[in-house]
Order: sequence, then structure tokens, then C-alpha cells
Amino acid sequence: MEKIFELKIAAYYKNIKIIKNLTEATLDLFEFDSNTNYMLKLAVAEASANIIEHAYKKEVDKDIIYTIEQYDDKLVFIFRDFGIKTDIKDIKSRELEEYEENGLGVFLITSIMDDVNYFQLEDGTRLELTKYFSGDVNNE
Repeated sequence: MEKIFELKIAAYYKNIKIIKNLTEATLDLFEFDSNTNYMLKLAVAEASANIIEHAYKKEVDKDIIYTIEQYDDKLVFIFRDFGIKTDIKDIKSRELEEYEENGLGVFLITSIMDDVNYFQLEDGTRLELTKYFSGDVNNE
């Protein structure tokens, strides 16, 4: 495993652009096609927005730690928050038919990523989003 970078950033919606830009710069080092790059940036933006909205209830004096790790066969995008704990089993996507003005973030994230794992910690949550280089989760 190689840690590509780790960023500690204030949980402002405007800072999601910084997270997306760092993700884009990192993805340029790999051979994902432009559509996959776009979708991965969308997934990390949605994850960031969900932390701000749900874990921090839009409180801006909180931090997000964002890390990208490289393995032989995958990239792992890791988000660490120190906010309100949500029961992991309650984190699920809505059905598309139930769409209102928002609420499709988890659906998008799980559709884009090969693996999505939440870990409850003593003080917050760790979210790991995995994308395999081949797109095939059985590649290990």
C-alpha cells in the first residue's frame, strides 16, 4: 500500500471543489477513462457532501480527513469524520422511484464504486470507497 496523500480540510461545502480537484489530479496518474474519472469525482463529492450534511449537520467548525491509498489492483478513497454516529445498517440508498429533491448520494456512490465500507469509530466514521483498476472486483 502506498498513501498518495492525506488532506485535513474544514467541512465547508465550498471545499468539496478542493477534494474533487485533488482527486482529479490523482486520477490523472492512472489509466481510468475520462468517464470513470468523472464518476469517481462525483462519488467523492457525494461522500463529502454527505459528511457535511449528515455527520456534521452543516456545522463548519469540523474537519474531514481525506486520503487516497494505492494498492497493486485498486485505489481506496478514505473519508474520516468526527461527527454524529449513524447506525451503519441505516445507511442505504433510496429507490429511484422515491427520488425527491436530493437523497441519491448513497445510490450514486454504491453504483460507481466497486466496494463501499463504513466503519464506526469511537468518535465518528471511516468510509472506504474502493475502485479496482480493471473494474473487476474479483481481480485480487
